Amino acid sequence: MGAAGATCPYEFGPAIVGVNYSNVQYRSGADSLFKGHATFNIAGVFGQWTIRPAVQLFAGYSYTRGGEVDGVDERAQYHNVTLGAQYALSKRSTLYLMGGYQHASGGTLNALGNPVAATASVSDKANGHSSATQSQAIVSIGVRHKF
Repeated sequence: MGAAGATCPYEFGPAIVGVNYSNVQYRSGADSLFKGHATFNIAGVFGQWTIRPAVQLFAGYSYTRGGEVDGVDERAQYHNVTLGAQYALSKRSTLYLMGGYQHASGGTLNALGNPVAATASVSDKANGHSSATQSQAIVSIGVRHKF
């Protein structure tokens, strides 16, 4: 796998806004069931606003477009939206609330390299599951403590 990316944030007063871009390329390994090559280009915008020193709101949008894949007529596309807030209880503890939504379209390859319809997957595989449909949403609430 290869990845390259760039982010350009701009800070003014209590706000930060920015744009980002990355290119990710997956290549099959010797022991991989996937025998192809897949490329994804991701572009996004994000913002964060500090309302008070202890309270922050944030939002982001990203668009992912898959590269051409043998056997797939329409490239995979993913639209992602994230909204959230955090409240610092102390220097080490923070409450957070975050929501995410993804919509997928087009086609891609499964783990065996067979063409399939793209499905949404809001979180990573270790912490969530791919949707069986083109859309998926998630809400997370929790406490983060820094040791």
